[in-house]
Amino acid sequence: MEALQALDEICAKKDLSNNNRKKAVAALLEMSNDINNAKQVAGYLMKLHYSACPAYFNRAATELANEQLAAVVEAFRANEQFQKDKPQNFLYPKGFGSVLALAKAAKYGLSFSILNYILLRSENGSQFADGCKNSFKKTVIDTNGLAFIQKLAKAVNTDSFDAKSFDKRRLERFLDAVADNTVTTSVEALPPPLSSSNTTQPKAIKEDPISAPTEKVAPPNSFEANISVDSLVRIEATQSEMLAVLRRLTENRTAMDALALQLQKKNGEIDSAQSTILDRERQLSATALELKKSKEALSSAEEQISDLTSRLRASLNMDEISKNQELTTLKNDISEALKLDYSDFIGTRNSEYSQDLFEAYRSTLTRIFKLLKRFGVTCE
Repeated sequence: MEALQALDEICAKKDLSNNNRKKAVAALLEMSNDINNAKQVAGYLMKLHYSACPAYFNRAATELANEQLAAVVEAFRANEQFQKDKPQNFLYPKGFGSVLALAKAAKYGLSFSILNYILLRSENGSQFADGCKNSFKKTVIDTNGLAFIQKLAKAVNTDSFDAKSFDKRRLERFLDAVADNTVTTSVEALPPPLSSSNTTQPKAIKEDPISAPTEKVAPPNSFEANISVDSLVRIEATQSEMLAVLRRLTENRTAMDALALQLQKKNGEIDSAQSTILDRERQLSATALELKKSKEALSSAEEQISDLTSRLRASLNMDEISKNQELTTLKNDISEALKLDYSDFIGTRNSEYSQDLFEAYRSTLTRIFKLLKRFGVTCE
């Protein structure tokens, strides 16, 4: 809360002093420790004076983790003001300052992501807006920062990180345009030679050969006139050829840029398809792993069932054997207990019936029933 309050107070001031800049950068770095604050940090960078951007990224490049720094750069590049408002107010001064700060810290991938967006916005055909080139000269070249941008270009061309071929060519065209602009400016600053009889000659140096008319100078004599006319004819023919070649180059460049945009779109579709395929492969691998685990669990359950079945059969066999043994033992015990009564019966079965014999048989039957009851056999 204190950091937000301090930033709001600083943003309310039109001028950003060195002390307030340091306070703002410190507050932004504190907020940047949480990746979820990246969008809010980018919003404050747009509100503050453009000098706060390089000051912030100078420290952020060394004090923040790569993930935190990448989140802030992405939010910075995607900010609505950075994308839609006037380029000379936001895109160029804040963008080039941030690009230079990240390039100085050798954060080439993040630096190029901002620089490439700036060039994409400022490019029209194969030309770049004058405001873009002038702002680059003021922000980078005049502050002795061109060497760091050249190191960035070298990292791009050596494939130190992923960059599209047409983005590489765009950066090369921009650096060439800036270099040409620097040379032209230095030539324009030179005074015309004292011995020159034509004061308009230096202006011919800076004019575009496509639009500059060819001036025919009257020769001092007929011999020189013939030579000059022939030369001018050849020059005009050469210029016409050059104009035709330049037009073809411009048309080809436009067509190449259109194809490059189509290729970029197709590459995006391919990347999306590859991401979908990768997700499907992950899901398939997870399903195959779950299926394998299920098969292993089923095999283990079948083994347990087979083991339990075998043990149950063995147990039933043991019970049957035990019951047979018990029955045999019971028969033997009953047989042994009835031997004496059976002997008495055999000895008296042929005797004549009498009261005493009846009493003896009744006593014998009583003992037999008691014996059977004792062995668990009931007749009730």
